[in-house]
Amino acid sequence: RSPIPSGFYMNVPNQEAYDLAADLGAERHLINIWSFPLKGEAPQVAKRISNDRAWAAKRGIHPRFDIAYSAYKTFLERCNGKKDPAKTEALWPEYVRNVKRIMNENGVPDEDYFVETLDEPRENDLADLIRAHRLAKAAVPTVRLCVTIGAWELSEKRMNELADVTDEFIFWGRSYFTEPWKVKLVEKFRARGGVVRHYMCDTSMRMPLDTYFRQHAWVGERYGLDGNYFYELSKYMEGFGSTDFKE
Repeated sequence: RSPIPSGFYMNVPNQEAYDLAADLGAERHLINIWSFPLKGEAPQVAKRISNDRAWAAKRGIHPRFDIAYSAYKTFLERCNGKKDPAKTEALWPEYVRNVKRIMNENGVPDEDYFVETLDEPRENDLADLIRAHRLAKAAVPTVRLCVTIGAWELSEKRMNELADVTDEFIFWGRSYFTEPWKVKLVEKFRARGGVVRHYMCDTSMRMPLDTYFRQHAWVGERYGLDGNYFYELSKYMEGFGSTDFKE
């Protein structure tokens, strides 16, 4: 069992996929946010959780889940929220509450999943994202909210505001563990129980594989992180793409 679990941003459609990921240290798997309706039931989610639980039991793994990508952005697209802020304020907390209900009713407590609200936000996304987190936390305090932070620079002010209403971060690269204001932010975040992981998502054929794979694990070890994530391990039967060379 890996001392620092891996994560591969991938669905696991069968036992073969689950075992491959588990052999490489994965203990969490993705559930697509589009599987969750704005309200009502989610039979696809129930099936995914049931399958994962059965496969995890054979490996002695405690199943946990990453609900992604960009739940808040997905919500806005579904309800046309960008054009109607009042609708967002009313319905977004209900959407998060419905995600919680579905997970809980299928036997997954809040500590065993997170909801990724936005994948690689830009600076001009942060004010609205912070507001969305505040609304969600006011309505459903125990749901764990995660943000995946990309390679580009974000302001110290906004990142500190976001950290105050976020439970988990997944940072690209190493800058949040080496640059002074970012190190201070991470230390403060972790001191109050925040979970910190890191990831890589390069798709270039020129990426040195030693850097991408071997050194990646050492970053997690060096900074005592909670997870080493890659995008992504395998697409399985989803066709050919820019990450196939790594597979």
